[in-house]
Amino acid sequence: MAKPTIVAVPGTWHVPAHFSHVTKELETAGYTVIGVDLPGNSTEYIDNRLANMQDDVDAVRAAILEQLETNNVLLVTHSYSSIVGSAALTDLSPPARSAASLATSVVSLIIISGFICPVGISMVEMMGGKLAPQYLISDDGESTLPFAGPGAVHILYNDLDHNEAAKAIHLLRPQSYACTTSPIPDQVAAMKGIPLSYLLCSEDNALPWERQIGTIQGFREKGIEILYTQVSRSGHSPFLRFPRETARFVRLVAGEEVETGFEDLRADRARPV
Repeated sequence: MAKPTIVAVPGTWHVPAHFSHVTKELETAGYTVIGVDLPGNSTEYIDNRLANMQDDVDAVRAAILEQLETNNVLLVTHSYSSIVGSAALTDLSPPARSAASLATSVVSLIIISGFICPVGISMVEMMGGKLAPQYLISDDGESTLPFAGPGAVHILYNDLDHNEAAKAIHLLRPQSYACTTSPIPDQVAAMKGIPLSYLLCSEDNALPWERQIGTIQGFREKGIEILYTQVSRSGHSPFLRFPRETARFVRLVAGEEVETGFEDLRADRARPV
């Protein structure tokens, strides 16, 4: 079986370079990895307006469609990009593509500490009308960074040593404020027919454990097939703390028989083994 192309999408403020250690591991294992730069992780204007969530959906979909010209795709998303990544998958499942007499498809979706969200409301509305304390809004109100309140290290990189955390922070970009105020697209309708695997992060200060468990349960209740659920004993960014294990998780989902080094989620305990 040919290995799928890995399309990796960073979350809020992040860029493909944050995934570089995992990319090297996957390339060594024979995979092609394509990173997506989200338009929303920028202060640049599109058609005289700030980039919004739909622009991010469109960018992910364009990257996937380009790869589907020649190969199957496995989509890897993290945090915010789980929203725009899943919403980009309309009619890209194996059944849908086969019905359209197309030979390639999105064979699987990975979410790393991500979300299932109500359709049609905004991120700001989800947070009760006000962004969380860690968001630093720019003076012109056009972008955000995770530097207010507890700060980026505590929220995103609490499990990294000082030097590694500093490197990661140096790569962060502002996110367009319009991404937080634009309506959330329908994730579940787009994902139908594509199995989901979820990597939980047990030491995550950005997305509480209970919210991660609730996300998995929410997808399952909506009829999404859950393939693998494993747990990284890490903060919000396991691709930085455990790049080798994260790459092995991707390889497992891609169909390889490989031990990841992570733990299976015990459904009866809803906690790591």
